[in-house]
Amino acid sequence: MHSWTKLWCCTGLRLGSVVCPTAEHMRAIKKIQVPWSVNIVALAFLNAVVADQPYLQKTWQMTKTWRQQTIERLSERFPHWQFFGNRFLSWVWVDTKSEEEAQRAVDLAHAAGVPVRSGRPGYSLPTFVRLAVREPAKFDVLLEAWSAL
Repeated sequence: MHSWTKLWCCTGLRLGSVVCPTAEHMRAIKKIQVPWSVNIVALAFLNAVVADQPYLQKTWQMTKTWRQQTIERLSERFPHWQFFGNRFLSWVWVDTKSEEEAQRAVDLAHAAGVPVRSGRPGYSLPTFVRLAVREPAKFDVLLEAWSAL
């Protein structure tokens, strides 16, 4: 199962894919799938972005570099934070070591218009946040928002 929303910066559309190892697994998933799991707006968006080869190539080439820069810059500012995830991933899990700091980080990010996910709901990781890997100029917006932490 993979979410494509971070790759294309479209968190509100909830696009993703599932690879099923067997036909039986596929039937089990389809049995619980909602009837309209992808709307027409999301399909139109998907149709356009998959054709944008230059964007995809640049993103795949730069993700490892931008991810490493993200972790380095956050480590400088927040040396007590711990970072998780493989180097090729388009997101970073961050353990802030504090429930209050994690919630404040989410609140500050959202106030700045940057989608950052709390680890509390759905993951039971109240000291964690998850952020998308972005080009440095976009990451700067988040880092500025977090200057109040």
